[in-house]
Amino acid sequence: MSKIKKIMAREILDGRAYPSLEVVIFLENGLSAKASAPSGIYYNTFEPKELRDEVLKNSSTPGVLRAIEVVEKVIAPALKGRDASAQEEIDDLLIALDGTEDKSHLGVNTIFAVSIACARAAAKAQKMELFSYLREYFNLPVSKKFPKPIFTMFNGGLYADTSLDFQEYLLLAREESVRENIILGREVYQSLGRVLRENGFDSDTGTEGGYAPNLDSSIQALEMIRAAAINSGYSMAKDFSLGIDLGASLFFDNKEDKYIFAADHQLLSRDNLTGIYQEWFLSQGVDYLEDPLGEERFSDWRELTASIGDRVIVAGDDLFASQSDRLRQGLKEKAANAMVIKPVQTGTLSEAVECVKLAKKYGYQVIISARGGETNDDFIADFSVAVGANWLKSGAPARGERVAKYNRLLEIEILCQENLQK
Repeated sequence: MSKIKKIMAREILDGRAYPSLEVVIFLENGLSAKASAPSGIYYNTFEPKELRDEVLKNSSTPGVLRAIEVVEKVIAPALKGRDASAQEEIDDLLIALDGTEDKSHLGVNTIFAVSIACARAAAKAQKMELFSYLREYFNLPVSKKFPKPIFTMFNGGLYADTSLDFQEYLLLAREESVRENIILGREVYQSLGRVLRENGFDSDTGTEGGYAPNLDSSIQALEMIRAAAINSGYSMAKDFSLGIDLGASLFFDNKEDKYIFAADHQLLSRDNLTGIYQEWFLSQGVDYLEDPLGEERFSDWRELTASIGDRVIVAGDDLFASQSDRLRQGLKEKAANAMVIKPVQTGTLSEAVECVKLAKKYGYQVIISARGGETNDDFIADFSVAVGANWLKSGAPARGERVAKYNRLLEIEILCQENLQK
C-alpha cells in the first residue's frame, strides 16, 4: 500500500526568481515525492487573489505562503491516510474540496502540484518510472514514436522586451530520435546566437529562453532561424520546419475588429491576416501556427483551418485554454486541427489525461506545453510520452527550467531502449 502519511508545501523560485509552490507527499512506507507548479507568464495570477500574500517590504512580488497554508491545513487533512495510487479518487476529492468551476477556491496551481506529487509517490511505491506508471494506470496505448520537440528560437510579445509582436518564433525538429532532435535544436540555437552577435544584434533572452533582439520584422526573424539551421547542415522540411506562436488575442483590437502589428507597422483585418499566413507558409516554410486568431473568434478559426489545415498545424492554446469544454466547442466549430495542452491549466492529472484523449479521439495533434514562469519540474516530459503526444514544447534549448524537460525526454528514450534490450 502507498498510503499518505503527511503533505507539506514550501515556497520556491521559478525560472524568473518569482515565488512558486512545491508540494511534498510523504507515504507511510517511508517514500516521498515532490512536484512544483509553474506560476505562468502573469506571476500575479499564480493563485486566485484571495490566496496571494501581501507584498512584503522591499519586494515587488507577492509570495505563495497562503497557498502553502491551503495545502497543509485544508488539503493535507483530507488526503491523509488515502492511497496515493488511487489517482482518480484523489483528483475527485481535490475538485470537491475546491468546489468551484475554475478551481479558484484552492487554486488550480495548488491542486495540480498535489495531484502530480501523488502520482510520483505512487510510481515510486511501485518501483516504476512515472511515464510507465501513467500509461498503466490510465490504460494508455504505448506509442512507438516519441514526442518531437518544438524549440523556441526568438521570444517577443509579452515574453520579451523587444520589438517583435509575436510570443515565440519556433523550430520544429523532425529527426527520428529524441537525441537527434535535441542535437538539432541545440546546434541551431547556438548558431543563431552567433549570427545575431556577428550582425550586431543583442543575444540576450526572453522569458522562455528565446533570443530577444530588436528586429525589423517577423519575416527577418524567420529568415534568421532558417539561415542558422541551414548553416548548421540541416535541410528545410526534411530535418526541420518553422512555426510561430502568435498569441493573437494580445494584439487583437475588439473595437476596430483588427489585428495590430507594431513591429511590421500594420493594422490588418482577418482576411488580410489569413492571407499573410498563407504567404508565410509558401515563402518561409512555416507549417505551425499557434493562436493565429483571437481566442473567441471560433468562426474565423474554422475558415482558416478549412483554408490551410491540410498543410499547416493550426494549434489552439488560448483558444482552448487546456479545457475539454472549450475543445468541444472547437470540435463543433471545426476550429483548429491541433491542441496545446498545458497540464497545469486542467487542474488535475486525471482531467489532463481526459483532455488529451478527447483531442486524439477527433484526430487533433497534441502538443504538451510548458508555461511561462516554469520551475525545474520535468513532469511534462513523462506526461507527453505517457499520452503519446505528437510534440513537446518546453521553450528554448537553454535555461535550466526549460532544458530539464528536454533532458528528461532524452533519459526516457534511453530507458526505453534499455528495456527493449533486456
